[in-house]
Amino acid sequence: MLKQWILVAGPIGFILAVVLFSVMRSKLRGFLLGTGMVGCVCFIGALLWGKEVLAWRAAEEENSVESYQAYVHAYPEGRWEAWDRLRAKWWERAQTENSVASYYQFAKHYGDPEARSRMYQKLEAGIKARRLPTKPLGAKQPSLHPGGAPHAIVLWMPSDMLHKWQRELPIEWQPASLESVRLIATLQESEIHLGTYHFDRGPPVTRTQHQLSVVLTDARTGEMVATKEFQNVPREIRPVENYHLTQLGHPVSLHELQSWLRPIVQEGKLPS
Repeated sequence: MLKQWILVAGPIGFILAVVLFSVMRSKLRGFLLGTGMVGCVCFIGALLWGKEVLAWRAAEEENSVESYQAYVHAYPEGRWEAWDRLRAKWWERAQTENSVASYYQFAKHYGDPEARSRMYQKLEAGIKARRLPTKPLGAKQPSLHPGGAPHAIVLWMPSDMLHKWQRELPIEWQPASLESVRLIATLQESEIHLGTYHFDRGPPVTRTQHQLSVVLTDARTGEMVATKEFQNVPREIRPVENYHLTQLGHPVSLHELQSWLRPIVQEGKLPS
């Protein structure tokens, strides 16, 4: 390790320099003074290194997430295997607890895709088991307040399952546990066929209007928080189009949905 090499090589180099200087100058006093200084440096280095060794042994003996966290916090440039063991023990704990919260914490810290995948599985199963209100139980009410933001949100489908976009939301928007779910956005996608234009040469072109209906529900009260209708209307077909063009119109994107949700989730501000 770099630190250990410095503690060993540094004093040795200093000793050689002092000896050379003393020989060249023929001053015994300088040699003794330099040797004493080197002795002090070695003594202090030994104390520091010994303290780290004891901390590592204590971490190994306890062999827990907390013990390795304490070690890497105290010695961030210490033994490299401490980071690997910390991750391994943390993942072991997450699997043992097997909960939304345990996988969330691991995924947030390491960005691990396997942890996020398991988190979503537990989240979907938990919402179904606890019968959280994926549909409004009451009329629209201003039940959301800025305090406590960001408000954890779940994107739900009418088919009673998580929407695929849930996996792409920022980790800060994800529920840290089932109890922390505050908002449930039920997304209903639909299409409207606006007609097909046939060219003399080349394939026909179809115009399709894509729509996304969003109903936002307070997971704690069942009250409707907000609604939104997104519509992407395609342009008109031109007299001359690219030969390979067959479709006009694109689905509503996650970016559009996030732009609308952002002030609600992050600040608790409801749309007017």
